Amino acid sequence: MRYFRAVSLYLPPMAMAVFIFALSSRPIVIGQLPFPQADKLAHFFIFGILTCLVYRAWSEGFNKGRPVNIFTISAILSVIYGAADEFHQRFVAGRQCEAADLMADALGAIVFASLCIYVQKKKIAHNSTRNDPCGKINA
Repeated sequence: MRYFRAVSLYLPPMAMAVFIFALSSRPIVIGQLPFPQADKLAHFFIFGILTCLVYRAWSEGFNKGRPVNIFTISAILSVIYGAADEFHQRFVAGRQCEAADLMADALGAIVFASLCIYVQKKKIAHNSTRNDPCGKINA
């Protein structure tokens, strides 16, 4: 059971990282984009999802610490992976390394990590009111 728990926590962010690498290894033709700057929107959401997966793995696995620390760790790891991805794209035909893509990665990481903290705090508040018959949050 312990092995399954570890796999369920750590496999999703690793799979997402592999998915990102596979996507960024393919050449892209500008005419393939549905609208201008669509790639920035894709960077925002893809790296935001990666951040949520890292946040979940870190908060429920390695470190059951404060959400702010987990926020920082997950966002930084995602941005570092985004920088590595941009560097990797320099060597792929039809792709290029863009600072704007890295900014979209970082913005997605920060926004999604903030959402993770918000959801986690709501979940904690909901669980503590459910355990209190008077509906008050226990301090």
